[in-house]
Amino acid sequence: MSRISLPGTDPTHRLVLGVDTALLDPSFFGMLLTEDAEERADEPLIWVGGGNASLTDLQQIVTVLQPYGQIPLPNQVRLLDELDQVAPYPLRELGRHLAAILAQDPASHLVIPNDLPPRSVLLLTDRGWQIHPWQDDLDEPMAQLLFPGQQDVLFDERSGCTSSPAVLLFTREEAEALPLMAILRSGVACGGPTALANNDSGLSLIQVQVLAREVFWVPEALRAQVSVLWHRAVARREEWEKDDE
Repeated sequence: MSRISLPGTDPTHRLVLGVDTALLDPSFFGMLLTEDAEERADEPLIWVGGGNASLTDLQQIVTVLQPYGQIPLPNQVRLLDELDQVAPYPLRELGRHLAAILAQDPASHLVIPNDLPPRSVLLLTDRGWQIHPWQDDLDEPMAQLLFPGQQDVLFDERSGCTSSPAVLLFTREEAEALPLMAILRSGVACGGPTALANNDSGLSLIQVQVLAREVFWVPEALRAQVSVLWHRAVARREEWEKDDE
């Protein structure tokens, strides 16, 4: 069993969160304690998860405890990582949990400017969100925006990742091993610089608004931690697939 202890908003309180690995079905747990509760063997003021109720959605605990103190995002990723190591999530489900963590960071969100081009392309790089006007022949300009100075950049196109069917994700071929730049609410993760576009006409305002709700940039402060967790999960899935052959 692992535990993280955090100060509460009330100085007499502490938040304790962790992963109970001793259970048949490992589970998150969270408690609100008085500062000296453990010394006095007091019962928690609030207890969520653990015991007979296996809980694998960390945000249920975050929601309950949030009024009593902040749970830093690196701590949330750490807990998700710990549970995934003993009770692996399906890949898309893991992505959805990571997206729920990123959604709490204002820096992860696209801010739509008032002067948004009528048709646009969205880029996610290590510098964050970027918006560029659509061009009819976009492949070469997009390659230079995402990978300045590099020649013959080839892209993988992915569709069906958002609730707007016409939106395509463009990532560099073999980008899976690169640090993550974006995670979608659907659970899709994008390694390396990524573009989002409507392939034949650019993104409309409505499509940009959809992406602002469904796509989250991975800030530098979380990128290494999130990328290690994700790439380990991908490697594990590949090993399982080999075993099934």
